[in-house]
Amino acid sequence: GWGVARDEARAEAWLRRGEKRGDAAALDGLGLLELRRAAGRKERDAAAGYFRRASEKGFMDALYHLGLYQLGWDGRPEAELALVDGFARRLARQERRSRKDAQKALQFFSLAAQNGHVRALHKVGRLYARALGVRRSCDVAANAYKTVAERGPWVAQLAEAHAVYARGDVDGARRAYARLAEAGYEVAQANAAWLLDR
Repeated sequence: GWGVARDEARAEAWLRRGEKRGDAAALDGLGLLELRRAAGRKERDAAAGYFRRASEKGFMDALYHLGLYQLGWDGRPEAELALVDGFARRLARQERRSRKDAQKALQFFSLAAQNGHVRALHKVGRLYARALGVRRSCDVAANAYKTVAERGPWVAQLAEAHAVYARGDVDGARRAYARLAEAGYEVAQANAAWLLDR
């Protein structure tokens, strides 16, 4: 729990209330609970069912979770980071099903990424970089990683640079965009060049 003692039974009760109201986040949460408790295929499939229902309501985290599920994720946040590497090892052992699972995972990640899910976009990059379920494409992987990098906290710095310009402080905006341009952000590079040409 965040700010309270962890209580899965109480969490499940609240998520069930959300499920009755058709709340997508509650459905996704139930899927996570089910996946963490899963002892076998039946429970894993039940978790995927919750993720599917939530994704049908437009909840992008659920699509992301479906992608992770396809790669064999057990629902633990700490296991998420090593998931792609572990999956690559299974695929290297010629597990035929693994290739199809990777292709399904890529479909889920791609759909979530197209709708702005940054972690899903990162997984798309990982799958292309490791050639999991697709042909290796360094260009696709690099573009995915670059987009992820450009959606970090510095986006607020770009907004601040724009606000400085909107207030009429052209020199201040030029300096702000130049700092971001030096870090490699294309939008900042274009804006800095435009301001320097003025």
